Amino acid sequence: MSEKDVKKVLLCQRITTVCSVLSFVCMLIIAIAIVSIVPKVNEVVTNANTAVVQAEELVETGNDVVKQIDKLLPSLEEASDSISAVSKSIQDEGLAKLYESLDNLNKIDIKTLNNSIESLNNVVSPLASLFGKSK
Repeated sequence: MSEKDVKKVLLCQRITTVCSVLSFVCMLIIAIAIVSIVPKVNEVVTNANTAVVQAEELVETGNDVVKQIDKLLPSLEEASDSISAVSKSIQDEGLAKLYESLDNLNKIDIKTLNNSIESLNNVVSPLASLFGKSK
């Protein structure tokens, strides 16, 4: 082998050594990054799993509430209908009594009532003065 060939071989060995060292350094950096990232990723995955479980429980609770509401709706509708019927009945009865009272008031002869009150006053006044009370 000539001296040029030996220099070429040495150059190739040096390049191979540098590439090997650089590859090792890159692999070391990647390993450190993986070691530092894996616990964080694991924590994120754990938190995500917990959130998913809580969301499932919340959805299940929501479904239970919806089922209970569905069961209550018919009875609520019946109660509403009953309240409406009772309210209408009370209103109708109240209006009937009001109209009856108005009719009775209209039947009263105010002039005769005033005359009766005046006559009563004429009878009671002498008695009041007799007992020492006057108007």
